[in-house]
Amino acid sequence: MNGSVCSICGMYCHSFCSRRITSKCKFIHADHIHKPVFQHQWIEGNLPLEAFCANCNATCGDPEFAFEGMRCLWCQRTVHKGCLEQISQECDCGKLASMILNPSEIKYEKIVTNMTRFKKNLGSVVKKSIEKMKRFRKKQNGGSSNSGKKATDGNEEPSVTEKWTFACEEKKVPVVACVNSKSGGLKGEEVLASFYKYLNPLQVVSVIHEGLGALNKFKDFPKWRIVVAGGDGTIASVLNYVYDTLKPKYYPEVSLIPLGTGNDLSQVLGWGKTISDTDVYDYLLNLEGRSMMTLLDRWKVTLTYQRQEKVWQGLKREAKVKTVVESSYMYNYLGLGIDAKITKDFHTLREQYPSLFSSRLLNKFIYSQAGTRELIMGACRNMHQKIKLFCNDKEIALPYIEGLTVINITSQAGGTDYWGNHLPEIRGFSHQSISDQVIEAVGVSGTLHIGQCMIGLDGGLRPVSYTHLRAHETSLHLVCRLLLEKKKKKKK
Repeated sequence: MNGSVCSICGMYCHSFCSRRITSKCKFIHADHIHKPVFQHQWIEGNLPLEAFCANCNATCGDPEFAFEGMRCLWCQRTVHKGCLEQISQECDCGKLASMILNPSEIKYEKIVTNMTRFKKNLGSVVKKSIEKMKRFRKKQNGGSSNSGKKATDGNEEPSVTEKWTFACEEKKVPVVACVNSKSGGLKGEEVLASFYKYLNPLQVVSVIHEGLGALNKFKDFPKWRIVVAGGDGTIASVLNYVYDTLKPKYYPEVSLIPLGTGNDLSQVLGWGKTISDTDVYDYLLNLEGRSMMTLLDRWKVTLTYQRQEKVWQGLKREAKVKTVVESSYMYNYLGLGIDAKITKDFHTLREQYPSLFSSRLLNKFIYSQAGTRELIMGACRNMHQKIKLFCNDKEIALPYIEGLTVINITSQAGGTDYWGNHLPEIRGFSHQSISDQVIEAVGVSGTLHIGQCMIGLDGGLRPVSYTHLRAHETSLHLVCRLLLEKKKKKKK
């Protein structure tokens, strides 16, 4: 028998019963409630097995009561249906109250502009239709088709904007969850539903379906946090949007839930390699009491190269060299050579066949297959002869390498320590730090060397540890310059 479940309130029903449901889904703003005090919003049935009644403390999750028990969508309290009238109906949102925006604290207003003009144009359209009908009737009756002045057409649509007003206590620091539902196989969807369960739906942003523009409503909020559930790419996208596009009144602390393949930044910041449980209740509790603030260096990468384009000069089409400048921001690392090629091939394959990448373990297997192919092909041999590396305007002599990686954090490729922070200091280099305003560059001599680094038998070749780097290809190849400029931002 087919059934459906609401990803926000968790209500289950048969497919043929969905149109007969009368209970309302989880409220969002004050217009949904009509009482001066915020009260429990109950949903019936489907209680967890470990549920206990908030009134009599007896179990209400066993099969005898699970389908008749009641659960509050905000404080998560459970009660027997017979005990419902014996408890207070005022809801305090439970242990997560300090990070939940309850509907009574949110006011929503829809602002419509150009309404007068729209009505006028609408009237003109109706008038034009009447005049057209009159001309048609006159033509049928043999009369004159002259209908006087021509009505103007109105094509202008009204502009609708949304205004959100928050009136909550100063000590409240709401959490906004940005979830990439495609990350982690099926776990992304489960984490998204879990956030909907514990937070106000307004506080949950689906990166795939809504986009990061949904964060705009929190731009003027006095203090707030962001939780990013996804891989390293999702984290970088959220940080770039917050610091470069949103530019809020208060820059929020950012914490992570690892759902990607490598999850390097999550490992460095102590959030783990992956998640074992998609229920985020314990995670939110730990976010309040067990987390601490740290800083993360943010680097601006500028790529300058020359490209030939054909342009028309009179009647001839001639080739012209054009200088192109592109820039982005780096948080983890930037690879050139063999490691970058393996990553690019992996990403291209994932875009073409997304169904193959259903789990983190399978992703790592496919990544290793791409590395084995590069071991045979050897497309990046003698890379040290093809590039030059400058640090603080000083050229650095490179050993034999097939890949060069500029690193900001102590983890790469799913936990590999290329810099060798677990090893004694070598040639005067110190251990890495994610907030020391220093960038490091390491080289690898081939695919086998990468494998040795991954299992801890060796570290990367340490060419440099400086505050500024510049690399460009030699005259044998297209001119390419890489500049890195540090920008320091907060990270939780």
